[in-house]
Amino acid sequence: MTSEEVEALKREMHTELHRHATTLRDLLLLIFNRVEAVKKGYEKLDSNEKVLQKYLEDLTSIYQTTALDSHEKH
Repeated sequence: MTSEEVEALKREMHTELHRHATTLRDLLLLIFNRVEAVKKGYEKLDSNEKVLQKYLEDLTSIYQTTALDSHEKH
């Protein structure tokens, strides 16, 4: 193998390695963005769950108070 062939092979390998690195970087960015989107969705669901729990607690409290008042009147 001549020195020109070795240099050409090195350039080809470097180009291929750079292409693979770029592809991996792009894929990692896609994965990161997807994880962030899922995380935001989870946080929204968690927040909504807390609101619903508070709402149910309030309804239960109102029902218990109403039932107690109704029972005391009879």
